[in-house]
Amino acid sequence: MRLLLLSVSGLLIVVCNAQAQSSGVRFETMIPGLVDAPVLRPGGEGAGVGYTAELVVLTGGSATVLTPVTTFKSSSPMDVPYVNPIDVQIPGGLPGQQVTLAFRAYESAAQSYNTAASTTLFLHGQSSPVTVTLRSADQGPVELVGLRGFVLTVPEPSVVSAAFLGIALIATRFRTGFLRI
Repeated sequence: MRLLLLSVSGLLIVVCNAQAQSSGVRFETMIPGLVDAPVLRPGGEGAGVGYTAELVVLTGGSATVLTPVTTFKSSSPMDVPYVNPIDVQIPGGLPGQQVTLAFRAYESAAQSYNTAASTTLFLHGQSSPVTVTLRSADQGPVELVGLRGFVLTVPEPSVVSAAFLGIALIATRFRTGFLRI
């Protein structure tokens, strides 16, 4: 009898926890009439093949990457600025909870947004934040209404590294005799 009570109690806890979880977020950047958030390369063409997209939760100045990540569509020139839609769960997310998210994209060769953002080799970018209210699992995932697209960029070299390059060039000129004071 005691084992039966423990089993039923455990089952009730699992069922209650499952019902209390949110349905997550629908990571889709083109929903006619609701969301239109294209990602473009500097020349104006869509991100397309070779780019990765991820959602991040923004809290207290930090960004936590949500999984899974996705890629961009490749079927037609009209589609390439938009992601292949996926559902993303918010760890610990509860119905009614507000969550602030951003959408990031980067060249897949970088293997992560942080790598792309820390060099001058890879295009990358991030949307402005959007806040959504999570729903219960039976209501389906939340759409990212208010999400805006962006243009990918390459970070500029820092002023310090440019200064060191300038000093190195001047030193080289003095050694080779091209510049004498």
